Amino acid sequence: MSNVEDRWAVLFPPLQELKAESDSPWEIRQAEFLDKLGLTEAEQDPVVEAFLSHLADLSPADRAALLRTEQVDHLLYQLLQQSTPVPAAPTFDDEAWLSYLSTHGPYWDGTEPEWVPFRVWFAYEAQQVGLGGPALALLEYLEAQPVADRIATFAQYGVTIKPGPKKRPSAERAPEPASDDE
Repeated sequence: MSNVEDRWAVLFPPLQELKAESDSPWEIRQAEFLDKLGLTEAEQDPVVEAFLSHLADLSPADRAALLRTEQVDHLLYQLLQQSTPVPAAPTFDDEAWLSYLSTHGPYWDGTEPEWVPFRVWFAYEAQQVGLGGPALALLEYLEAQPVADRIATFAQYGVTIKPGPKKRPSAERAPEPASDDE
């Protein structure tokens, strides 16, 4: 589960109770909502603070109308999403990656039978130099493509795939691909 989903699982039940308690004054409903979240003040949680601040800024009639709809659920969920940092994508040196790709990519002979051994070798060697992330992403993207499209994708990176057998350097270090017989 993501951090947003975990937090939503905590916020959702008290939110439903807040929506259901339409007879009580706003201040009491707000205090009960905070209590159910284990908070004494809204300021203890920036998402809750923003949510309750938005509701407090509404007229009593508008707040009551909003609390009768699912829009209030969407509002809280949106605030939650906005407050949750997106994990940073792994970083790598673009220049090193393009250099790796241009030197190692041409070792594929452009045939389907050699794709799996090349893929295993390419990924292994990339891992050894800290470029496993971009290599695996590229290989995953290429996997579903027909051979001609794989060759065209390599060409987009300036890598020319030429037919014919190729001896890959350090091939003896690469793990063998798993057999389909196992």
